[in-house]
Amino acid sequence: MAGFSFKGYVLMLLLILLLLCYNFEVCEARRGKHWKQRRIPDSSLTKKKGKGKAGGGSHNNHHGGGGGGGKNPAPMPSPSPSSSHNSMFNVLDFGAKGDGVTDDTKAFEDAWMSACQVEASTVQIPSDYTFLIGPISFSGPYCQPNIIFQLDGTIVAPTNSKIWSSGLLWWIEFTKLKGITIQGNGTIEGRGSVWWSQPEPNDEPISEELGKKMPSIKPTALRFYGSYNVTVTGITKACVSNITVQDVNMYGTMTGVRIKTWQGGSGSVQSIRFSNIRVSEVQTPIVIDQFYCDRSSCKNQTAAVALSSIAYESIKGTYTVKPVHLACSDGTPCSDISLTEIELQPMQEHYHMYDPFCWQTFGELYTPTVPPILCMQNGKPTSNRILSDHDIC
Repeated sequence: MAGFSFKGYVLMLLLILLLLCYNFEVCEARRGKHWKQRRIPDSSLTKKKGKGKAGGGSHNNHHGGGGGGGKNPAPMPSPSPSSSHNSMFNVLDFGAKGDGVTDDTKAFEDAWMSACQVEASTVQIPSDYTFLIGPISFSGPYCQPNIIFQLDGTIVAPTNSKIWSSGLLWWIEFTKLKGITIQGNGTIEGRGSVWWSQPEPNDEPISEELGKKMPSIKPTALRFYGSYNVTVTGITKACVSNITVQDVNMYGTMTGVRIKTWQGGSGSVQSIRFSNIRVSEVQTPIVIDQFYCDRSSCKNQTAAVALSSIAYESIKGTYTVKPVHLACSDGTPCSDISLTEIELQPMQEHYHMYDPFCWQTFGELYTPTVPPILCMQNGKPTSNRILSDHDIC
């Protein structure tokens, strides 16, 4: 009996100890978070807590991510600017046919209007297509800056001159833009030969035509106006050859037959023939001017367009200032200039006139001239660069 009482007493004591230990652990578990914040966590414990957070640790996140020591997850990356809008505008996507017959002017206008709303956009004219477009203006001033006009295909002008109304100055115009770049390997074909057959009054004095808008007869192919930071790249060298001008009457004009070029140019002009030209009261009937400048002063440059094989035949009439003015480049003199049957009389005898003028002009007089043109040099220039790589087209 006594043994039983002793065993029962021991068993009861063990149960009481177990209950006390259980309550202590629960209490410490509830207080454990705050206790851990006041101590340096063990590295191994930190790693374990970090792994446990991946499974959910919402309690720690709610309280600022305390005991685990893990980093907050990185934010989701924002979409790149290129994905927020399209900056490439292909004229084919706006209905252009590119067959060289269908009028694609509207498609070009729509593509431009869309590109105009996006900064640093590109209007694409793809290769292997020919686009027929009429007079068109690619204009601001409300366009975004730095638009690229990527020309890899071919643009051709209409053959019907009636498309140009009276006074229309251009075919393709870029105006009031900020930062426009025109580049590519394409072609702009103005079809100038179509205008050669246009009927013109041959007998009317030229003074009666001065008040009329000449661009209605011959529009300017490209026009840039009121724009900033204009860049045009990939322009090929201008090479002109095998041109004949004949059977022309001129009255009261400033010049007769004239070739003019800017300093610093490249390319060549060769095999040009002026024949059977009649002039009356023309200031200077025969002109070559390789120092052309439309301002008060222009920078002197040695490079120039190479002029060669230019023939003047049967040019007769009266002049009021100077009969001949041949001013060729110092770096690229004119060569093979020929004069035949030149008869030019002053409009008023004994009135002060200028003598014929020549500079760096080489060639030959095939017949006596009136007045005598003694300033032209015989033979060829010593520094003839006509066939140099600089001038090959």
